[in-house]
Amino acid sequence: MDIRGSKGTQPARDSSPLHSFYFIAFVCVGGFFILRMFVGVFIDQFGLISGSKLLTERQKLLRDTNRIIQSMKPLHKLKVPPSRVQKFCFRIVTSPMYGPVIRGVVLVNYTWLSSHFAGQPPVLTAHRNRIEASFATFYVIDVLVKIIGLDVSLSSTVCLVIFILVWDIINCCCLIHL
Repeated sequence: MDIRGSKGTQPARDSSPLHSFYFIAFVCVGGFFILRMFVGVFIDQFGLISGSKLLTERQKLLRDTNRIIQSMKPLHKLKVPPSRVQKFCFRIVTSPMYGPVIRGVVLVNYTWLSSHFAGQPPVLTAHRNRIEASFATFYVIDVLVKIIGLDVSLSSTVCLVIFILVWDIINCCCLIHL
């Protein structure tokens, strides 16, 4: 740099070489900040206008898929069944709390199953088996409530056979462990 330390003197070539590091740092860092501000404002304004030019093909596909899904409507509205039992099951299944409760039970069941450890006492194993059997019973009741409440299009005989088979398989598995 050409600056001298005293006032009123003329600059001399390469008189203060250490000041060049400050100048280089100022130009580089200042340039990066200005560039980032320019690009940030440009992208922000462009994103407000459309934003589609900055998306990859995969992002465009995801955006279009989300738009299609959000514009879809149910094919038909579920009808409330005529009988009292079916109506009761229908109201349970279509309740807004039904999904979160089932997810909560599944999460608790998953946590319970993952807490099994090798060498646990036989008393704890028997207790665990009873609780696992109660989870299995809950799931069978869940399937039964859905079949009754939503009036599954399968014939009632087929539904009953499926229910009995599932119930028997679960009971057999639980009896083996007890």
